[in-house]
Amino acid sequence: MDKRPLTTHLFDTLIDLQEDLIREVLPREARTHFLAARREALLGIRSLLDEAIERTREREERQGDPTQGPVKRRDPSSPNGTIPIED
Repeated sequence: MDKRPLTTHLFDTLIDLQEDLIREVLPREARTHFLAARREALLGIRSLLDEAIERTREREERQGDPTQGPVKRRDPSSPNGTIPIED
């Protein structure tokens, strides 16, 4: 029995089916365009992930190391301007 999670297995199966369809059904020129489009879509997803990773990194730098206790956020009504946030 396959030990991969069901979603991973389904995703891999869909990718395999897509590749089979492109390889066996479409004319060569159409294959070239569809494979290029898939590559561009994956590069777009990579760009989105890179941007999300960068925003997360910047947020962590602004807030300090999240493993070092609760984050203090600004509170203009507080005498020292911060409110401790506890998990």
